[in-house]
Amino acid sequence: MYFILTIVIILQFVCAYFLRKKYDPGRNKETLVSCFITSMISLITNSIYQMHFLLDNGFILVYYDIYRYSFFEFFVQSLFYIIMTDFMLYVVHRLLHCKILYKYVHYFHHTNINPTAFDFASIHPIESIMVFTTFHITAFIIPVYIAILELYILHVGLRSLLEHGNGWKVIEKVPILKHMYNNHHNVHHKYFAVNYGLGSYPAIWDKVFNTLRD
Repeated sequence: MYFILTIVIILQFVCAYFLRKKYDPGRNKETLVSCFITSMISLITNSIYQMHFLLDNGFILVYYDIYRYSFFEFFVQSLFYIIMTDFMLYVVHRLLHCKILYKYVHYFHHTNINPTAFDFASIHPIESIMVFTTFHITAFIIPVYIAILELYILHVGLRSLLEHGNGWKVIEKVPILKHMYNNHHNVHHKYFAVNYGLGSYPAIWDKVFNTLRD
């Protein structure tokens, strides 16, 4: 498991390097080392937190046998997990913009008004734990297949890579994906009080709560 996580983390930073070099070569050079270190710490500590606290201690209702439930149950569980986690990520992110949490925690991520791919996991340790815990809240309530949970986290990480800076342009010409990956999060870094969505399709909850800005 650690070997796989190590490979995934390395690939994330390799992608971040090439995305930044291709799409944002002249931006935020002075913060590059800081962003790399904080992102690395965030990813490693959260991986350990998940494996040795949430999974090993059985705090969440994840299962490893895909045949444990019927296809219908599996589908409903997975859909509920994705929708609820998207919603809770929106709520948590909006809470992070409350005065106290922003001043002492979330401000760290917003030091880069014009972010690049290297900023994707560059967040305060408290925020890191808050966000990563949010990925697992639904699994405290209903069973979730482990692959669905991990693929969701991986997808949100990929989205974060692409949408910090101009990396989203790498797939903007793909018809199926161009409406899913866009400038949504960069607008948030510019205007702060808009585009709080962070999940698999973040614009939905911003539309619901009227915080969407193109």
